[in-house]
Order: sequence, then C-alpha cells, then structure tokens
Amino acid sequence: MKKIIALLMALLLAALPAGAEENRLIDLGTDEYGNSLYVFGMAAVGDALYVACDQALYVLREEGEESFTPCTPEIRLENPYVDGGEEDIDINGVALFGADGGLKGLCAMRDADYAPRALGLFDVKATDDGRLEAENAVQLPLPDELEGMEWIAVRKAVLHDGLLYLVCEGESGMVLCVIDPENPGSARSERLDSWEHSLVATDGGPLLASRVYDDGEANTRISRVGMDASLQELCRLPIDDVNTLAADPEGDGIYAVSRGRVCPVDLEAGALGAPVAALAVDGECAVLAFGGRCYAASMQNFGVALLDTEGRLDEDAVLMVAADFSGDSMRRATLRFAVEHPEVAPVLTYESGDALEAMMTQSADTDVYIRDLRYNGSYESLLNRGYMLPLDGSEALTALYERVYPGVQPFIGNGGAPVALPVYVSGSCMGVDTVLLEKLGLTLDDVPDSWPEFLDFMQEALLPKLELLGENERFTYDDMTASGFRFFLFQQILNDWVQANRTAGKVADYEDPRLVDTLEKLDAMDFTAFGMEEGNDEDGYGYGLGGDVRYLVQFDREFTFQSMEMEGEIIAMGFGDDLPGVYALDMCCAFVNPYSAHREAAVAYLEALADALPAEVLYALCPDMNEPVRRDNWEQALARMEEQVAELQKRAEEAEPAEKQEIEEELSYITRDYEDYREKSSWLIPADRLARYRAIGDKLTVSLPTWFQKDTSGEAWELMEQYRSRLISAREFLAAVNKKARMMELEAG
Repeated sequence: MKKIIALLMALLLAALPAGAEENRLIDLGTDEYGNSLYVFGMAAVGDALYVACDQALYVLREEGEESFTPCTPEIRLENPYVDGGEEDIDINGVALFGADGGLKGLCAMRDADYAPRALGLFDVKATDDGRLEAENAVQLPLPDELEGMEWIAVRKAVLHDGLLYLVCEGESGMVLCVIDPENPGSARSERLDSWEHSLVATDGGPLLASRVYDDGEANTRISRVGMDASLQELCRLPIDDVNTLAADPEGDGIYAVSRGRVCPVDLEAGALGAPVAALAVDGECAVLAFGGRCYAASMQNFGVALLDTEGRLDEDAVLMVAADFSGDSMRRATLRFAVEHPEVAPVLTYESGDALEAMMTQSADTDVYIRDLRYNGSYESLLNRGYMLPLDGSEALTALYERVYPGVQPFIGNGGAPVALPVYVSGSCMGVDTVLLEKLGLTLDDVPDSWPEFLDFMQEALLPKLELLGENERFTYDDMTASGFRFFLFQQILNDWVQANRTAGKVADYEDPRLVDTLEKLDAMDFTAFGMEEGNDEDGYGYGLGGDVRYLVQFDREFTFQSMEMEGEIIAMGFGDDLPGVYALDMCCAFVNPYSAHREAAVAYLEALADALPAEVLYALCPDMNEPVRRDNWEQALARMEEQVAELQKRAEEAEPAEKQEIEEELSYITRDYEDYREKSSWLIPADRLARYRAIGDKLTVSLPTWFQKDTSGEAWELMEQYRSRLISAREFLAAVNKKARMMELEAG
C-alpha cells in the first residue's frame, strides 16, 4: 500500500435531517502503516453516500441500522493499450458521480508507458462481498485539448441530458470538456484560467464554480456550462471554497458553505441567503452533496461525522478558529468537537491576519487563534501584553502546562497560569556523523560546541583529512555550493546568537566582538577547498540527500520526533560559557481571544485539541513520558512484509536458473527493508532517540522570530543582500543591524 502524504488530508461530515439519531463519529481508521486514509471524492446516490478513499470505497446506507462499510477497489477495465488487454483501475484515479439512479466512474486509461490514451466511463457496483465491479464500460477518445499530455487526472464529472461534462487536470493546466458518449468524436473542450473548479449538475444545466481573485480578494465565480463547453458567467460569491456549491435534486435549490454556514444561493441576485444549517468545516475544502437526504462534507482526514444540523442557524452558533498552521490532530479534534458540541460549529480557516491589531481593537470576530511562533511576529507581543485568555480554569489544560519542560513554560504561560496550548512541536540543529569522524581519527569529544571554535575545527581538523572519506561519503550535502554553504552558516550563526542571548535573559548585542570575529572568520574561509563548487548564494538548498550516502557535517538535524532520524549526533552551538548553545523548539500554539463571545466553548475546543495531541508533541513537551512508542499498525505492516519475504523465498526455490537471480535480488531488497522496519522504522519514538532528547531537556527553549524574520520594511533583506554581495563587511553589517534589531528587541512587548 502506498503511503499517504501528510499535507493532503481529508475528513467527511454528513448532515442528517431532524429526528436523526444523536451525533456520532464513524472512524475510517488508518492504513497498515498508520497513515490516515485520504478522502478524495464523494457522491450521494439515492439512499447511499459513497466516500472514495485511496484504498477503498466506503458506502453509507440506510438499512435499518446505519452501516458504513468499505469495498475493496478491484476495478478492471478492458484496455487495448496495455499488455493482456485489461487494466487495474486505482480508485484514487476515478471521478465518481451519480447518474441514471446509480454510481458512475470516469478515469483516464493509459498505455504501458502510463501515457493517457483514452477515457473510460463505466457503472460502479459495490457487491455484497465487499468488492467493486465495473459494468457497461465505454471507451471514449481523448478530446483535442487533452491529446499529447503526459498525464491526465479526471477531477470532476457530471452527466446531463446524455452529455458528459468533465474537468481534467494535466501538466499544462485545467481543461473543461463536453462529450457525447454516443458520438464521442464531437467532443468540445476549453482550457480554464484557474486551478480550482467544481462541477454541479442542475435541471438547467451544469454549473462550473471557479476560484477567482478580484483585487486580491478570493471569490467563487459561478458560470453556466454550454453544450459547446462555453461559459456564461452568472455571478460571483464570497464562498470559501468552490467545492461547496451543490444542487438539491429533489428541488431547484442551490446551496453553498460560507464560513461555517450552509446558505441557499440566489444566482440571479448573485447573493447568499440566510443560513439554514451550521457545519464545522475547513474553509478551504468543504463539499456539499444531496441525495435522498442532505450530506455535507469537509475534505479532511479521520472519519465521518453524522450531525443533526436541521434548522436555521443562530448567528452566535459558530466558533471561528483562525490558523496559520493545520495538522492531522487538529482536524481530528475539530471533527470530534463538532460531534460532541452540537450547540456550536467550529470553523477552521487558514488565516494569518494581524491578531495584535484585532486585540487592540477588542475584536470578537475570531474566537481561537493558532499561530506559528517562529514566523508570526505578533505572538510575543500578544503574550507579554496579556492578550491571551488565562486557561487556569481548565483542569486539563493546567495539568498539561504543569508537566511541560521549564524552558518551554514561559512561552505558553503568564503569571504561572497557562494561556496557550502547543499543537505542534519540532526542533532541528547542527549535526555530525560520528562514523565519518572516526574514519578521520576523531570522536564526538573533539567537536567544539561553540561557533568560533567550530569554524576553526572545520578548517584545521576536518579539511586536511577529507581525502580519507570514501566514495559514498561527503563533507556535506551534495548540491551545496560554496557560497550557499557559507550563507547557510551565516544565517545559523545569527539565529543561534539571538536564541542564546534570549535564553540567558539578554538582549542580543550584534556588535559583540565574539559575533563580529565569528563572521569575519567565516568570510575568510574558502569552502571550495572542501569540495564544493562556487555558485549563487541561492544555490544548494535542496540538500541533495542520497540513498546510502553519509554526510559529515549536517544541517537541520531533527532532534524531536516529527521525522525519521539520520545517522550521527546533534550539536547545539553557542558562543562561550556565558552563552551556551540551546535547543530551540519550533512551536505552533493555540490561544483564546479574551474578547471572544464564546470563551467557554473556545476553552473547550482547546481541551479537545489537547486530548488529540499526537505522541510526537506530548513527548517533546513532557519529560515524564519515557516509554518508547511504536507506530500505529506496526504489527500488521511487519506481518505483510513477512508474507512478502516468505512468498519470494518460495518463488526463488521454485524458479528456473534464468529467473532465480532476479528474484533473489528482489528478496535481498525486501529482506533489508523488513529488518530496517523491525529494528528502526516501526518505532515512532525509539528508546535511544528518546533518551538523547531527555538528556538535552535542560537546554530546551522556544524559537521566536528574529528581527530578520519580523522586519517588514525591507531593511533586513537589503542589508543581507549588501553583505552577501560583499558591498559591506561583516562589521559594517552588524553595526547596521544593531541599530535596528536591538532597538526592536528592547521595545518588544
């Protein structure tokens, strides 16, 4: 099973009519590797709701007691473009839509080289034994606008008056097509000017919703689609997402979701009517569909919430959550909160507006803020000025706050009481590969933990011995240029200088001789001597990590638990005994607007977030958690690998000599993966990594933005450009920075 990318997550909400059973949550679960299922489409047909996940088609039916069961995706279509004449159709490559009282699928059919050659239209049948079958398949030639594309994905499709309307995505953009299945040679197609689209079938013909930007403001354009693929714009609406537009087949109503409210759409007036229901949604990915009853969905991960949302919506029944970060645990918590709190609909929107300005005007428009502390410059001022609601009235949040590392508490508390909840924690620093050090006759004890000494160490201890490194062993990442490497060190040194001073309770003095001498020493070093080519400063940020290549000097080494571990050890760089190196955590925190009209519900929402915090966050925050953690479903994944190993072993024993070598090579590869997973990859938080993290607990702090990150005037960027271009010296650069940054830090709060 393929793994699912974490930044494409999906969850589903379904709205039940009045009189439905109590709100409840149906968990879709995870795959064998612990990844949440990716919901990429849905369709309501009659009394059934179909939810298409990457591994199954879930079917929700009203059959006495409601059932929500998965069907294994085993669709096969006749395909003359592949050997054998049949092609397995992956369910995540199919656009599903209701038509003719049933469920239909549309996909791109490919040849043996995966190039699109035709479209496949078919009926989808879910069998009683949990399989999917394709019936009445029709092969349609590609419209002209799709010919020659290297790849095609069918995103949306509807059938109206015998014509098939579809939106396809290709490498060159989005294409709208209209095809007559009875006369496919007459297909009409047009390229679209936006990447975000949704198709809706109505009695008057299909509607196309497109994302447009008017003077920087995002709106949804509603157009009628003609039989020749022409578009007649009807209106523009302030809808959060194009996927929220839907038509009720049992009436002539058009509906959409706007900031947590399900509203009727007046196409003639170009306006939204009074809300008829509340819906907890992610403002960027909501979906509405109508069948035998009304379904409302938000494309997120985790499951399906069955909600009774009948009736008009009280204006005060929405909890607005403005986030500049979103993670799987947050979406899960939002879904669960919506189920457990029918009196209020949490609306998660991705906004990074000026919370400080909103607080100074005592705005109650937003109830909960979720902010990235490292990149959001207002968090520190909000904390210092008391613009966060104290959370000491919550036993759960207070208990968690009291467990947190002492170095973290000042960043989420005020006056000894919690005011913010971390929802994401990660941390990275410099690192070295101890195996490569040993090849050079060195140990970790030889590596300095201060920047001035480390630069000398690279020049005097490492450079003369680099010839001892082997073929797959490097000084640093493959695509680092000399100038890119220097600039990365320059940025890291400045950041570490600020963090070390903050932790020591000092305001950073950029003209301190230690910092000046360090940057001047950096400027004098020739990094082409270390095997790097000269190039632009912007070059070499991909870090070119090879499969089996080892790197002596490493950047951005994860020391928390968000990603897989690299070989080697971590180092916190300081500037002397009074400014030791620290391990700065990047955090995203949720806090409640003290002027919110829904403070009680907002605090309850933070409690729901806290209850859903993943182990990676809790272990990074709380030193009392010391048991290693396996990944979800690790036993199933291990068992699957064992089956693969056993099957290959059997095939190798029975194979002819001509095939035996190839099978044994594959067996060797799978066996190595199996051993690696059993010993390393199956652990989310392994014992050795946990022990190392606990050992640095007294050096933990939280990363807040430096002047270079907070400056909006362009002065910081201009100074850095002058320094990188060698128009000013390190001493001149630091003197100029000191006048700006030091004053800003003194005035902070």
